Amino acid sequence: MQTKYRLPKDIYQATLWIIRGQKHRIEEYKRKKDDILNGGGASYIKQKNRYTDEFEYIYLPKSKATQSSVEIKGMALAALDDDESTKKMLIVEQALKAAVSSYSEPQRISAALMKNIENRHEYPYRCLGNLPLSEKEFYALKSKFIYLVAFKLKLI
Repeated sequence: MQTKYRLPKDIYQATLWIIRGQKHRIEEYKRKKDDILNGGGASYIKQKNRYTDEFEYIYLPKSKATQSSVEIKGMALAALDDDESTKKMLIVEQALKAAVSSYSEPQRISAALMKNIENRHEYPYRCLGNLPLSEKEFYALKSKFIYLVAFKLKLI
């Protein structure tokens, strides 16, 4: 059966590995955000240069005389939100929500989808419980989700 969400093998594999790294990206984002909000370790921020598209480090002042700590934390949070890893994390989350939004149990389906993508041998469709969609629909949804992620990441 031909699907309209078919990708070249290299793009498919790259997209799979980006999706598989989602759990790590979420943990890293939460850790960095907690560090910034709790005042730990944010002595510099990493920011993309507008003209050269290279990253540069902006060192933050240590004294509170020039800027308030709230302003420094705001700058650090803005830089964190502009990070490539954060953008990938948000793209995967948005694509997952878009793919499963029309189904009756989106949270359960999205969890099953992520488990299957992380390890398809350990979590095939038949081991994911009683999902409200057929096996054919599940694998079509998986293809659609992977395609959406690749499209939003501009890999295709």
